[in-house]
Amino acid sequence: MASRIVRARLDEMSERALGTLMREGRNESETVRDALVEAVDDALVLLAIATVLSASMLAPAFGAPKAVSAATLASKVATALKLSKAANKNAKRALTRARQPGAGGPAGERGATGATGAKGDNGAQGATGPAGAAGAAGAPSPTPA
Repeated sequence: MASRIVRARLDEMSERALGTLMREGRNESETVRDALVEAVDDALVLLAIATVLSASMLAPAFGAPKAVSAATLASKVATALKLSKAANKNAKRALTRARQPGAGGPAGERGATGATGAKGDNGAQGATGPAGAAGAAGAPSPTPA
């Protein structure tokens, strides 16, 4: 998944809200990501409610026997909202558990030995070493007779 860096200036109320959420043990990135996802979820729920309400009011125009009463619609929407919140809570819990590393398995078998690599280049000539100590005196040379 590609990541993207987003910067935002927080007003005082937003700063307090971020601090409150971070006290739950999450870092800033996790907290902001969760808040964005929740905002989109809330917007989708409102859009769904508006769609259902519009459809129930327009139903008689398309041959439906009668419009759904506002009380019945509100009851159905409340039930759907309750179910969606519970499902969202369960999904977040499952994602949190999925992010935690599990117990490590046993070590696998040792892999095959790889091919021998190519021979490397010769190294550069080394520096001259220090002079050696003077040798012992040799035997005197024979004198001519």
